[in-house]
Amino acid sequence: MRRLLEQGLPRGDERVLDLGCGGGEWLLRALATRPRVRADGVDVSEEALGRARDAARDLGVHDRLVLHSQEAATLAPARSRT
Repeated sequence: MRRLLEQGLPRGDERVLDLGCGGGEWLLRALATRPRVRADGVDVSEEALGRARDAARDLGVHDRLVLHSQEAATLAPARSRT
């Protein structure tokens, strides 16, 4: 898992989007290893999002994490690279 996180995460001030984040296990590990990264997590389960919120508070990364209910989340369309 460490290798996946090291290879796949931005190293600067970028944002990470985790669709289907569940209780936030992967997302919280990512935030713990990259102190400048901010993240959004989206999931259909309010119970799972509650666990993620609690865990983020416990780890001290709650100020860099925004969690959204899938039903309420709206994503901007991708911009064309022409």
